[in-house]
Amino acid sequence: MHEQRFPEISGCAVDPKWEKLWEVREAVQAAMEPHRAAKAIGTSLDAAVDITLGSQKDWDLLESLGESLDDLLVVSSLARIADPGAAAPLVTVTPHDGEKCPRCWNRKGGHGTGEDAALCVRCAAVVA
Repeated sequence: MHEQRFPEISGCAVDPKWEKLWEVREAVQAAMEPHRAAKAIGTSLDAAVDITLGSQKDWDLLESLGESLDDLLVVSSLARIADPGAAAPLVTVTPHDGEKCPRCWNRKGGHGTGEDAALCVRCAAVVA
């Protein structure tokens, strides 16, 4: 069973929204590498990312995935920019200055209450 091979798939069309996500994800990861090397960020959750795509249609395609792009790209914040002059995704990465949530490690913490004051909104709701 553990040596079973996965079937080979050829000629299968890839969903355009997932193709666009992988294109954007590769651009984000490449833009983060210099910041990681310089120790400005440790993980991708330490990053605030600005992404410029060629059209609002590209953003609508990504939004149709039904998941938060912040979560899919594993970043703490994401600014979306549509610029018709952008042929490929343009990515700017800066260290996120938000408080780190001790539960999920996103830099969106500080919104809980009482002993859970350091939690982000999502984690505070789960813990409550």
